Amino acid sequence: MGKKETSKTFGEKLIMRAEAVRDYYHNKDESHVRVRTMKKVEFIAHKSYSAKQIKSIREATGLTQQNLAELMSTSVDTVRKWEQNCSSPSGPALRLLQMLEKQGVPDVLIAERA
Repeated sequence: MGKKETSKTFGEKLIMRAEAVRDYYHNKDESHVRVRTMKKVEFIAHKSYSAKQIKSIREATGLTQQNLAELMSTSVDTVRKWEQNCSSPSGPALRLLQMLEKQGVPDVLIAERA
């Protein structure tokens, strides 16, 4: 009768995989290692938008101040202050404005009306 095969413990599997990686990097055996490469992505940061630019982006996308406020999870008063140059958007709001400027409003964010 053949030898009864027992399942490997997590520790044994971990050691086996670590040895396979070691062998791969020492060019001994490439059959047990899967290598994934990641493409480096660089994001263009936009430091700020002027009040005029914010209003222009909003109007170009066909949004009201209320729509933009809802889209950005902020208040209408905040959007109004941005457009009157009383305050400036920062962080995620800047990134959302950049996306709106480049791509418009994504269809997935627009509710279908019956």
